Amino acid sequence: MAEDVSDDEGIIPFLFQQAQVDADVTDNVLGFVDTVPLGRFSPGDKFIIGVRGAEVGDVISVPSMPEGIVLTLNADLAQVFDSVHQSVSALFWKLEQSLAMVDKGGGQPVYIDAADVNEILQGFSPLFDVPEIPNVVRIDPAAFFLGPGPEYTSGPKPLRDYLPIWYDDDGSPDTPKEFLVEGESLYYSSAHVAGYDWSHFPDAVQFKGQAVATKIAADGIGPDMGPVFDETIFYIGFQDPTFNGMLFLDLSQLPYLPEADVLGFAPADLYSLNKLLAWLQVGVPGMEIGTE
Repeated sequence: MAEDVSDDEGIIPFLFQQAQVDADVTDNVLGFVDTVPLGRFSPGDKFIIGVRGAEVGDVISVPSMPEGIVLTLNADLAQVFDSVHQSVSALFWKLEQSLAMVDKGGGQPVYIDAADVNEILQGFSPLFDVPEIPNVVRIDPAAFFLGPGPEYTSGPKPLRDYLPIWYDDDGSPDTPKEFLVEGESLYYSSAHVAGYDWSHFPDAVQFKGQAVATKIAADGIGPDMGPVFDETIFYIGFQDPTFNGMLFLDLSQLPYLPEADVLGFAPADLYSLNKLLAWLQVGVPGMEIGTE
């Protein structure tokens, strides 16, 4: 039977110590079998959870398991941790370099995109299947503080400028202005919500004393596509779709309905940002959009 773990040992050193002296780890709450005694986690090592059976009223019943629950490692955790550590360190190095530009007042842009996140995820691939995030989004963190690069001269924006455009949608001075938001839904329709894929927003709206072009074309993603999507797909008329020059998109990398005429990353605009948001709302949860 395993003894108590002292506070100054830690659980991992304790598991390796017990693996050397405990002849029967199956009687522990948590046991560990160091199959190949390397002093570190390696393929073939086993964790044993000392649950042999359980029954909670008539709700939960776990069958008899004389050896407890056995979890066998199929990968070298040291290599996994090392790979993930290197990828995370590389991502934070890029973030540090980008933010260092704020102190210098500019410099060569340093971007962070989905490829950096995929490097981290791939580090876990020996343990389980990992998804690959489409490399659609690229971010320039320094632009939040300095404005669009590579000039970085316009400075930060007030948070109010990150909101959607607000406008007079009915011409009445007695009603409040509304944010420029529309939608598509099979189950609800109004002046701003349609039951099919359609273009969005007026040709132009009056905003801050001037006419601002806002209309975007239909993007090919709609609520009438299979499988049935029973929520509203929102389209938002942001004042600045680039968020002060931070956001770049490459819609040619979308897994569904990619924009074939797009050549690499470009500053986000109302169309590209809203198509990405529509795909996130409809495509990501099951990735079945557009399939039979």
